[in-house]
Amino acid sequence: GNADPASLAEAIAAAVLVNLYNADYVLPAADSAERPALSTGAVLPSGTPDSAVPDEMPADLGGKTEYGYLVELRQKYLPADAFTGETRTEAERNDARRAARLIVESLNTRFDAYGQNPYELEIRGACYAAAYADTGEAVFRRLAVNDYKQAISSGYLLPKQDYDRLAAALLEPMAEM
Repeated sequence: GNADPASLAEAIAAAVLVNLYNADYVLPAADSAERPALSTGAVLPSGTPDSAVPDEMPADLGGKTEYGYLVELRQKYLPADAFTGETRTEAERNDARRAARLIVESLNTRFDAYGQNPYELEIRGACYAAAYADTGEAVFRRLAVNDYKQAISSGYLLPKQDYDRLAAALLEPMAEM
């Protein structure tokens, strides 16, 4: 094929006109169209109950704000190497699973009530990245990349390094084109 811009433009214009004025083409009925699922269907691993991390937000946060409590949970139970560190015990990994799930569920509720903000998007992205490291399920990588990207696009650059690391694998196939 010829990659001449003028020839390419003519070919595209001809195809558009054929599609636009093709009286023989019948559109499918709207009720027969497949509707995409809005839910990701992704469920974070819940861990087991033999953990110091609670199932739900406690009523008494010990004088902390809900945000402060979530940040403390992340710092205490969800280090960056929670699922990749060779010295991590199964008990520590269980705590990390429970913390990630509680944090994501709490942040989702906060987002519904107050809207998203880049700081909490970064935290939720870190939880999804941890779930990806734990399970290898690609949906968690995509969710982490999405949260990181939204935080970065608002000007919050803390998640940039994690975004680059997770997004690089998604971009490799495009680089090979």
